Amino acid sequence: MIYSKRVVLSISPTIFTSTYMCITTVFLLFGFILNSGGFSEIVALQPHTIIYLIFLAIFCSIVPSYLMSFGLKKISASLAAVISAMGPIVTLGLDVVILNHHLGLNEIIGAIIVTLCVTCLTRLNTKA
Repeated sequence: MIYSKRVVLSISPTIFTSTYMCITTVFLLFGFILNSGGFSEIVALQPHTIIYLIFLAIFCSIVPSYLMSFGLKKISASLAAVISAMGPIVTLGLDVVILNHHLGLNEIIGAIIVTLCVTCLTRLNTKA
């Protein structure tokens, strides 16, 4: 995301995001087929489960991706990267508060690594 502002400014955010989402979908489907052996597991899901999955895909993946692409035109790529990187940490916090999840050492170390990497990248971009 840090270097994508140049690309987003040269093409439409809609085209950029659509291309990104299509490529990601192809790779995810390819990985799913390799790991599960086919689409038989998807067909075996209950209809309400498929509806929940579609809802999650639209409102937790597609809509935020388009909003981030449009937001890149308004803010710097560095700030967009910071906002994006804070997502997993906020999600972890909400997981603890809402779902009463016990925070393990792996999650804490991961949150620290993400925060440090984003801080370093942001400082490098500010100097450049």
